[in-house]
Amino acid sequence: MVKDGPRHTLRGDNLTISQVIRSDNGTYECILGNERYNISANATLTVEYGPAIVFGPVNVKILKNYNARFQCNVTGQPKPIVQWLHKRRYLSRTLPRYQVEETDGAHSLTIRNVKETDNGRYICSVINIYGIATSSAKLTAVDIPWNVNKTIVYGQNDTLGTKVLGADIFIIQWTKDGNAINYTDNSRITKNTDGTLLITKASFDDSGEYVWTSVFGLDQINQRISVTVRGKMQCKYINHYFSFVPRPVCLFVCPKDVFCVAF
Repeated sequence: MVKDGPRHTLRGDNLTISQVIRSDNGTYECILGNERYNISANATLTVEYGPAIVFGPVNVKILKNYNARFQCNVTGQPKPIVQWLHKRRYLSRTLPRYQVEETDGAHSLTIRNVKETDNGRYICSVINIYGIATSSAKLTAVDIPWNVNKTIVYGQNDTLGTKVLGADIFIIQWTKDGNAINYTDNSRITKNTDGTLLITKASFDDSGEYVWTSVFGLDQINQRISVTVRGKMQCKYINHYFSFVPRPVCLFVCPKDVFCVAF
């Protein structure tokens, strides 16, 4: 039931809506009658407005030869046209490695078999008769080597693993020296939301072989990281026994009361 208000004015059988907003969109029914008869008529109000991006694409870091996906949720009336651009080129669903889809305002772009040449910024462009809106995100194709050697300084923080974002990728498990990591027992080691492993205030006990396993689509991916924790390097210049020219002598310096092994 529509009543007189700040934006609605009823005069006889006329309804006036001032300062129309999107929520005014819909069907209005006018009913006339008396004790014996009722008649009615319907009218639809369509509120038109410029395009807007409700949820834009986000940056994606993806493994080479896998599929990357961007999403762009839009609104606008009349229904806007959505186009995807990369390096000033419009991407069409007719191109062999690109898949463009739309469902109820949710638009997506899938790049199949990602290559290094696909790197760069992708733009979601939305347009209707009232204007244009754009949003962009960056695609980075990466390789993940199987073996990685990493040195961490005693007492410092460091992160292990490769941050890879894309559709259907899940970090399943981290292991150290063949055993699943118990994050409850060791509060200094935590798994980040992106699947990487954070070591806080590294100790010598953190040295070892770390392996992370993930599922990407139908494939399983592993990476082995050999970690060595060392003391801080400190160098001093002393006179050599056979020469008066100072020579540098470097030692690994460890905190007090901690057994230090020089590597």
